[in-house]
Amino acid sequence: MHVRPVQQQDLFDYARVVGQSMWDDEIMALTAPHKDRYPDSFFQYTLYRTKIRWYRGELLFLAVSDEDDAEWTGKEVIMGYCCYSTTVKGKQKPVRGGWLGNRFERLALDCYGRYAELFAVNKSCDPAGERHFRSVLQVDFMEPYYAALPEADRQRLGGQHWELELLGTHPEFRRRGVGKMMLQWGFERAREDNVPLILVATVTGEKLYLSTGFREVNRLEMLPEKANDILKELDLGQGKGQGMRWAAMVWEPEGMHRDKYAR
Repeated sequence: MHVRPVQQQDLFDYARVVGQSMWDDEIMALTAPHKDRYPDSFFQYTLYRTKIRWYRGELLFLAVSDEDDAEWTGKEVIMGYCCYSTTVKGKQKPVRGGWLGNRFERLALDCYGRYAELFAVNKSCDPAGERHFRSVLQVDFMEPYYAALPEADRQRLGGQHWELELLGTHPEFRRRGVGKMMLQWGFERAREDNVPLILVATVTGEKLYLSTGFREVNRLEMLPEKANDILKELDLGQGKGQGMRWAAMVWEPEGMHRDKYAR
């Protein structure tokens, strides 16, 4: 098994494994509660979101099988996926283009997104749940972390970080170290740039992240008590109806803080 960058021809398969791994996730119950009735619509929207990430230059990776795996049959099998982004100065996003070029591909995707929203093309979603989810993610969930840093560190970092946007494992390959392998790429980049690696973890993912050195710095209520009746009827969260509370987490490379250098 190894991790490799996603190529343009991989976008369909990347979206497919994202959909498979997220099918039973509680966030899908919030944003796409009708996916069982409209699976094709759910997949098309997942593919659309994958293309958005690709053309705006985010770093997408696949964990794939190889000849070192016992069940290797000579054909690569996708075992997991991840997506990273960064605010580190000097890190250039890759410019990707289709047959129309990057600018027009992104314009076409933007037009499709507006059309899909206007005419409710994605039959699998609940518009209220989707809007609520997006609004929560607009919050600066790392503000408590930066506020607690020593002034020297806060000034040096200037908000620079690496961020894990997505990570998931194909249902058939869970508990085989796929997630940890994909995290290693982010750890290496954070060490190289001496900046934190941040993420927002679902309840399902918290155990993995805590076991690999992340710590919680904030909590986000994905379904607060004041949510509308449509969302409350979904009866989500660990306590069912209590709301989904996600954890904002950070991993820091050893020696990142200046006070450690002085010792």
